[in-house]
Amino acid sequence: MKKYLHSTLVLLLFACSVQLKAQQLIQLSHSPRVQSFYNPATMANGTDAEITALYRSQWTGISGNPETQFLSAAYPLYAMNGAVGLTLVNDVIGPQQDMLARLSFNRQFKWKESRLILGANAGFIQKTLHGDRLITPTGTYEPGLINHNDVKLPAVKQQAGAVDFGLGMLFQIKELRVSLAAQHLYSGKMNFEGGNAPFAIQVPPQVIAALSYQLKLNHSFKLNPFLQGKSDRNLQQLDVGLGLSYSDLFSFGLAWRGYNKYTADAVIAMLGLNATPGLYVGYSYDFTVSQLRAASSGTHEIIFNYSIPVLVPSKGKIINNPRFLAF
Repeated sequence: MKKYLHSTLVLLLFACSVQLKAQQLIQLSHSPRVQSFYNPATMANGTDAEITALYRSQWTGISGNPETQFLSAAYPLYAMNGAVGLTLVNDVIGPQQDMLARLSFNRQFKWKESRLILGANAGFIQKTLHGDRLITPTGTYEPGLINHNDVKLPAVKQQAGAVDFGLGMLFQIKELRVSLAAQHLYSGKMNFEGGNAPFAIQVPPQVIAALSYQLKLNHSFKLNPFLQGKSDRNLQQLDVGLGLSYSDLFSFGLAWRGYNKYTADAVIAMLGLNATPGLYVGYSYDFTVSQLRAASSGTHEIIFNYSIPVLVPSKGKIINNPRFLAF
């Protein structure tokens, strides 16, 4: 299975071309709670500053399985009627590692019970290829000798980076939220020139659309249906889920990830707890439904979200009365 996975990665990353493009958007089961990763317009839409940390281990049991670490922070800017945020991502799959650092900004416009939020992000992607971990069917691998028998494949570690930009919008009316974003709208080429045959990798544009709604059943229970689709024009993926929360304390959810019989990936179970008024802890388990289920024991994901209330500045002139000052 290790050789099969590594050979598959080689084909995805290097086959048939000097300039390469590959699917780059990571899959996150808690996507409703990390929408700012996909769309900068969804960042810090309330009155709280937020810090989110996430860890994901996908397809456990397979050597070289994808692992993702995610950290984001967002802060509302009342003077500009918007928000600013920072996102850091480390994504590792087999011999490939992607690191992303991104700054985001958005601004909102309100009309009665609706609002429109526009956002943008800019960042830097660094890709690392561990050539010494690659395995090809025709290669020679002995102690002290690595020969992939392919001039395009490096035998040592190589790194390259590029700038990256994205845009997004969110429209909300009452409890309905509709969002649309384009990530990697412009992404430079990552040139690898240390091997025998230089090559470049470029991240293609990705379109992400999402729809969510909050339905209050009674004073204790709320339903939260969610739909998200992603596409790079060649491949599509769909996440459909339904969450149920109780008294803003516990939350439960079920979701399905798949677009057709070739991209069906998982059935997802989620559990969340508002441990304190500002701290949310969530866990999800993905039951693999693709052919990888023969080797994978599923996917684990844990998320921590901490919210810090930010005082809304008072309008009008503030007059201090010395009578009540303490010295």
